[in-house]
Amino acid sequence: MAPRSSRSVLIQTLLVASSTLTGLLIAEVYLRLTNYPVPRIEVVRRDDTVSPLRELFQLHQPSLFRETSEGWRLEPNTTVTVEQNGVVELSTNSFGLRNRELGEKSGPRILFLGDSLTMARGIPEPDTFVRQIESIARGSGRNIETVNGGIEGASLRDEVAILSEIVDRVKPDYVVLCFCLNDTITIPAQETLVPPRLLNGSHVIRFLYYHLSIRAFPRKKLMRPGELPENYLELWRSDLVNSEPREAGDPWNSPGAFNAMKLEHLELFGAAWSKSAWTIIERNLEALASLSQTKGFNVALVVFPLRIQVEASYLDDFPQRMLAELAAKEGFPVFDLLPALREAYHAAPEVPLYFPNDWLHFTQAGHERIASELLPFISKLL
Repeated sequence: MAPRSSRSVLIQTLLVASSTLTGLLIAEVYLRLTNYPVPRIEVVRRDDTVSPLRELFQLHQPSLFRETSEGWRLEPNTTVTVEQNGVVELSTNSFGLRNRELGEKSGPRILFLGDSLTMARGIPEPDTFVRQIESIARGSGRNIETVNGGIEGASLRDEVAILSEIVDRVKPDYVVLCFCLNDTITIPAQETLVPPRLLNGSHVIRFLYYHLSIRAFPRKKLMRPGELPENYLELWRSDLVNSEPREAGDPWNSPGAFNAMKLEHLELFGAAWSKSAWTIIERNLEALASLSQTKGFNVALVVFPLRIQVEASYLDDFPQRMLAELAAKEGFPVFDLLPALREAYHAAPEVPLYFPNDWLHFTQAGHERIASELLPFISKLL
């Protein structure tokens, strides 16, 4: 067989290239027209020495998160802009907190310690409940300062570790622990590659980078030795199986159907109904109490409910009662948001307090309601 001519090879190469480009163009148009949820993310390290020209051609942008021996932390002095149904900017200070830089105290300083509910990735910083509490209080003449110490995915053990790292620099008068029903365990983090700035405008490129991240970087569970029993899932599952009857049906109207759902989502929220899991919470609350005595700050707890707890036709508040019982042993005051949020939802169900298809995270309206409920509680503490 005679070898192919250089011209035929060139023609075939051009055909393949044009077909590929046409396919990418069609995919780009499709993703834009269908508003496929591939957010545009820009990451800027404010202390970086990388030149702007080099930034354009890097294989990927830096991340907001970093892995440490004690768990995930936010990179300090970093700004991330997320563009999806609006633009939200997340900026960290030199301590690695989603907060402005801290100066000398001019009034009571309250550190809100928590996970993604407190960090509030999808909410502009001025609209987070942490900042709204400060703004409303100052508007009425109360000179308090609030600090956002939330880090996405953190467990209660992580939060106590974070507090021990920053307490001497933040110098809080009060630490408000924002307790979420999945705080028994560190939520596995997903490392995500962000395209270089030169290509970040393309929906297709962002789609490919996102799905490449999922396949190349499986979610990591950063467990420290002794954090959980080796058979923790079996223990928690056994607790639920033996204590709560299950049935088919609508979990919003059937407690038995909700019990079945807890087993399906054991790590996400179901463990909050396991008595074995609460021994871990108790141990971490004891560590928090010890740290507060050593460092001289006060502690209060706020319980954030699960969406179904708020919207269901029946009341299931076992986790809230368990936390109140354990907090009482340490002398921590507790504010339970469940009654107020249930009242708000059932009075105006058309006003979404949670993001769509989300069990845990609050909308801007949710943050507004939380701030209005927490401010009187905070004021009494001070």
